[in-house]
Amino acid sequence: MLARVLPRRATVGWGALAGLGIAALDLNLPGERTARVRALATAPQVADHLAFGIIAGAAIAELRRR
Repeated sequence: MLARVLPRRATVGWGALAGLGIAALDLNLPGERTARVRALATAPQVADHLAFGIIAGAAIAELRRR
């Protein structure tokens, strides 16, 4: 999905923002299934989502270059 929505310019930066957006959604979902996730420390989870966005953006940018 990210490969379809991230722009071709500054893909890594936009990937980072996408990761933060995904974190905002992920970490605020209500429900019984996500209760254990919400109980974990927030900062490491946000950092994980941010890293995912950066890595995904870098991978997408590299694939587009080829």
